Parts: sequence; structure tokens; C-alpha cells
Amino acid sequence: PNPNDGRYTLVFNSECNSDLAITIYDALGRLILEDNGRIEDNLFSKNYDLSGYAKGSYLVKVVCDEGAHYVNVVVQ
Repeated sequence: PNPNDGRYTLVFNSECNSDLAITIYDALGRLILEDNGRIEDNLFSKNYDLSGYAKGSYLVKVVCDEGAHYVNVVVQ
């Protein structure tokens, strides 16, 4: 659910199996997390915990062979 306490599961579906670059930015545009992953069987799923960060909005950027995808999450 969004908003929540900062514990999120990022689920990304894709027609291609490729590497991913995941970056999370705070509301001021500061990078707070970088991660890599791989889409396998057209699916990527991983848990992220932002509960140790300040309450507010965060931008999640996922880059793969298809391009860049963005989602906003809210920690309350």
C-alpha cells in the first residue's frame, strides 16, 4: 500500500529478461539508495525498507532495457 510505514515490495513486470538499476531519491532529489537486479521469467520482485528515513515522498527509478520507469512512494 502507498502510503505506508516505509516497507515496500517493488514488483516490476517486463516482456524482456534484463538487468535492472534501481535508484531511490528523497523529495530534495538526494540519492538515498542504489541497487541492481535482474528480471527473470518476466518478473522482478524485491523488498525495500525505507522506515529508517524521514517521512515524506520518495521517487523510485527503475532502468532496464525497455527504458526508465518511475513511481512515487510515501513514507508516513
